[in-house]
Amino acid sequence: MLRYFPFEHDEYDMPMNARAGVGQLIEVDEAEYFRELSLKNEILATDYRYHCQCPCGAEPLAWDTIELLLPDMALHYPQHFELSITGERWTWTNRLLGARTEFAVGDEGIAGLAPLDWMGRQVQEDLILMSDVPDAGGSICAGGHLCFPASWCLDDKMGEHFLRIHEDVPQFIERIGKPADLMMRRLKPGRATGRINWTISSTDRLNLAPKFVHEWVPSRRGISADNAGERCFLRIERQTFARLPKTNGILFTIKTYINPISEVVADPERLRRFTAVVKGIPRATREYKGMSSFADALVDYLESRCRDLLGAPATTVPGRRGDRKIPGFRREPVMATISYSTVDAHLWEPMPIDEPDVLEGDPAPKVHWLKKHEKGDPTYLAGLWLVQPSRFRWLFFGNETFHVLEGRATIETDDGTTVEVGPGDLLSFPIDTPSVWTVKEALKKVFVIAQ
Repeated sequence: MLRYFPFEHDEYDMPMNARAGVGQLIEVDEAEYFRELSLKNEILATDYRYHCQCPCGAEPLAWDTIELLLPDMALHYPQHFELSITGERWTWTNRLLGARTEFAVGDEGIAGLAPLDWMGRQVQEDLILMSDVPDAGGSICAGGHLCFPASWCLDDKMGEHFLRIHEDVPQFIERIGKPADLMMRRLKPGRATGRINWTISSTDRLNLAPKFVHEWVPSRRGISADNAGERCFLRIERQTFARLPKTNGILFTIKTYINPISEVVADPERLRRFTAVVKGIPRATREYKGMSSFADALVDYLESRCRDLLGAPATTVPGRRGDRKIPGFRREPVMATISYSTVDAHLWEPMPIDEPDVLEGDPAPKVHWLKKHEKGDPTYLAGLWLVQPSRFRWLFFGNETFHVLEGRATIETDDGTTVEVGPGDLLSFPIDTPSVWTVKEALKKVFVIAQ
């Protein structure tokens, strides 16, 4: 069932769409409750620290969260939850899990779990704790119970300011950064705010943490106009922001819903609007959301559905491959600055590989940029890359062609292909190819990446 359809206009936009007086902070999806909480338990058993972090200084925020959420859940879902308080003792009954728990606020734990961890296992939402730090210019990420992220993880966000957390999101800072930051600062206890966020994914997997990118990114392959309706999914996040009354921190909740696109566009009016929105997604946003490899196929699918259901004519999207076939179409020339670098004066920058992806040794990768993304320029990158003997996982985040200048390595892709590379070899890999590199001698390559 499609719980939310967050598109109000016939065009792509990045609205703040925040609404005060959101109602309940936690939303129960009965059909998926037990499955999703069981999945949380499995995820936490695999790598607890990666998905749950609550330093000692953040424990008051965790208890404040419990004191806020449990009464709210019992109020809005009395058929599922019951809370009784006698003095300092709290008794929580969760009928969906068949569990009854007694504790005192401020104890070392609840049922053998840290307070935030226990709370996170009661709800389908991910829970993020923000601490108000005036010296840092506002709220920073202080902890979290994050099992169902969309391509991010706590390690990348802990201790970061709200705006810094979102600075890589295309158009966020320019369009809604200041209003969003102001909304966070103005939150009042008992006056929660909510919004709906969305993206399009090639999988219905809930946990899209970067650590597991090699498991889910292959799903982007093989999507065509014929199967995009079943292979692509609308991923909706119902987000709420609530001021914690005792600590003055902020609780950020994220409830994720995933529906196949074929279900999203079953209604003709939703189909018409959704098609217009998807066609208008900027290229930079497609790249950021990992849609580059299947966006065109999805648009072709949607337009085909429009013709079938609405009798709409085929349309075009500026910059798509089909545009060159339109009579009279002419791409405006791009006037870009010539990139130049003196090879004898390398300015190397570190290009860290996530710790879970390092399998052996220390790759210590470095990059010397010749060409980075620039506004108004074609989207490609170029430069030199140097890596030391080691073994690591690597995801090709663009269509990359490279020429090996020095060193030797073995590259294994997820389909079983193994390639031995050395000086003079020229190779090309498609976007979203997961691979494992075994570098035998320090390797230097010159690369060009197009997305």
